[in-house]
Amino acid sequence: MPIKIKEHKDMTVLQYIRKKRGLKQEDIINSLQEKGQNISTHHYSQLERNVLQTFSVELAMAIAKTFNIQVEDFVEFEEASNEEMEITPDNYTKLPYYIKKEIGKGLKEIRNEKKILAEDAGEKIGIKAKNKAEPIYHLENGHGSKKRVEALCKLYGTTLEDVLNDYAYEAIRKKLR
Repeated sequence: MPIKIKEHKDMTVLQYIRKKRGLKQEDIINSLQEKGQNISTHHYSQLERNVLQTFSVELAMAIAKTFNIQVEDFVEFEEASNEEMEITPDNYTKLPYYIKKEIGKGLKEIRNEKKILAEDAGEKIGIKAKNKAEPIYHLENGHGSKKRVEALCKLYGTTLEDVLNDYAYEAIRKKLR
């Protein structure tokens, strides 16, 4: 079930509360880390901008405690239904994170089956970063662009549609039940 941070005017509730209290993201991150949460600036920023669709209950509770609010004050759950969600390669960018994560797991499985190192895969699809493996791991965890996912599929001799059907479909079906 996708999770969404509630909106307040043109920002999320988390952004609104933080700004209203004159806090910086670093203040919130430090407080969360003091509460035992291993959260990076990037991760919190994604959460605050409503880019993440899944996060732990522990993190939600730590955020609530940090802001002295209830989890229900900033989190809403969206019901996913089979009729609303068309799961195709054409709408990859609109797919919920949990589906992209399953696609990423499938890509990782194929890479491991083919005995290709992540760094080699990154180099072969033209990643310019110093650490070419990191963007591959990023894609395998459900993040990244359709263009890069399709480049990996081509490198592995498959298609996004095949990865979706062969690796992600069963896990997605379980989530939608």
